Amino acid sequence: MTAPVLVVRADAGPRIGVGHVLRSLALAQAWQERGGRVVFLTSSPPRVAERLAREHVQVIGTRGTGDGDELKETMRNLGEIAPRAVVVDGYHIGSPYADELARAGHRTLVIDDDGSREAIASDVLNQNLHGHESLYPRASGAVLAGARFAMLRREFLSSPRSDRIHPERASRALVTFGGADPARLTTRAIELLASISPDLTITALVGAANPDATLLAARSTTDPGVETLVDPPDVPVRLARADLAIAASGSTTWELAYLGTPTALVSTAPNQEPVLRSAARLGIAHALGSAEQFGSSEVRAALAHLVASRAARVELAQRGQELIDGEGAARVAMHLDAGELRLRAVRAEDGTPLHAWANDPGTRGGSFQSAPIPLDDHLRWFASKRRSADAWLWIAVDREERDIGLVRFDRSEADVVDIGITIAPEHRGRGLAARVIEAGVARVAWRSGARRVRAFIRCDNLRSRAAFERAGFAYEADTVVAGVSAWLLVRPLTSPT
Repeated sequence: MTAPVLVVRADAGPRIGVGHVLRSLALAQAWQERGGRVVFLTSSPPRVAERLAREHVQVIGTRGTGDGDELKETMRNLGEIAPRAVVVDGYHIGSPYADELARAGHRTLVIDDDGSREAIASDVLNQNLHGHESLYPRASGAVLAGARFAMLRREFLSSPRSDRIHPERASRALVTFGGADPARLTTRAIELLASISPDLTITALVGAANPDATLLAARSTTDPGVETLVDPPDVPVRLARADLAIAASGSTTWELAYLGTPTALVSTAPNQEPVLRSAARLGIAHALGSAEQFGSSEVRAALAHLVASRAARVELAQRGQELIDGEGAARVAMHLDAGELRLRAVRAEDGTPLHAWANDPGTRGGSFQSAPIPLDDHLRWFASKRRSADAWLWIAVDREERDIGLVRFDRSEADVVDIGITIAPEHRGRGLAARVIEAGVARVAWRSGARRVRAFIRCDNLRSRAAFERAGFAYEADTVVAGVSAWLLVRPLTSPT
C-alpha cells in the first residue's frame, strides 16, 4: 500500500524565524508515526532544510513569495505528489492561497494564531490558549482551536515526563528567544539574570539565525556562568533541566509548559501578545510584557521573585503540565487523515484502569499466565515500564477520546521488539485489534529503531492470530511460552532511524 502523503507549505528565515517550520515539523512527525510520508515546500536557509532532511522529510524549494506565481508552482507540485492533505503555515502566504488549494480539491489546513486569517474554504488550526471557533465566523471547514491541539515535536514526546524537583532558590536559568531573536533580547536577558543572582548558571539556546550568535558563543569562553549553545541536538533535555526559563511567547511556550519548566514570557512580535496574555491568565507562565518593556524595574522585580520563590515556580510548572498534554499534533494528524483512532501516551493514572482490563476474563484467557494479577504487582510493572527506555506503551483512543485498548512493546534484542495488545472489554468484537496493532507498529518504528517486531500468540487464540495477520504479520514458527504452546508471528519494520 502506498503511504499517504502530507504536504507542508512553510518558510523560515532571518526575518520570520524558524517557528512556522518547526511547529509544522511536529505535525509532520505525527503524520510519519501514522505511517505516512511528508513533503515540505519551503524557502528556508540550508541549515533548516538539512534539519528537515534529517527528519526524513522530502524538501522541495519554493520562491517563498506566497503570490500567484508561487501558487501556480505549488499547484503543479501537488498534481505530481497527489497528497492526502496540505498544510499552510506562514502569514506571508495569504488565506486566499490556502483557499485556492482547497477549491482545487486538496484537503487543506491553514495554521493561524490570532484570528486574522480569513480562511473560508480550508480548515483552520489555532493551537493557542486563546484559540476559539468564534475567531473564524466565515470558516466553512473545520476549526481546530485551543491548547489541546498544541503541537510538540517528537524529541519532546519520546520519553515520559518525569517528576521535577524544584529547589528553594533557582540555580539554573535558561534563555531562549527562538531561532532568530530579531529583537536581540538574549544578551539583555543574560545580563539581567546575572545582575539579579550572580550565582545563577545561565544557558542560552541560540538559533543559527541569531545576529548575536558569534558574540554570545565568544562570551561563553570568558564567563564561566554562561553557556551558549547554537542549535543543540538535545533541546528538550536543556529545557527540562532549567529551574527557570525566559522565553519568547511563541511555540516554545507549549514545550516549556509540557516539560514543567517554570517560565517567564516576553512578547517579541504582535502575534505573540495573545499567547502572553492567555498564558498569564491561566497561570502557566509569568508575563514580562513586550520586548520594549524588557529590562524595566517591574521585569527585574518579577524575575527576582521567581528566582527566590519555590512556591511560585511550582505553581507555574504544575498548571503548565495540566494544560499541555503533548497530544496536539496526533489529534491534528488524525483529523487530516480522516482516521478513526490514534495513540496517546500512557499516564500515571492509567495504571488502575489498565489493571481492570488485564484481569478481565477474556484477557486472562488469551494470556500465557491465566491467574489474576494482584493490583500492587500490576502497578509496579506499569511504573517500571513507564520508566524504561526499552519499553513503549500507548493507549488507542477514538475521535471522542474514549480509550479503546493498549498496545505495548518491549525490546528483546537490539533491533527486535515484542508486541502485546489488550482491547478494552467494551470495545471487543468491533474489529479494532488489527487497527490498534497497525497504529502501534507504525509508531514504534520511529521511536525504537527496531527492524523487526514479534508477536507470541497462544495456539488456541485464533482470533488474535487473525488480527495480527490482518496487520501484516506472518507465521514464522511454533514455540512454547511459559509452558503453553504458541505461534511466533513476525513483521519487518522499515525503521527510519
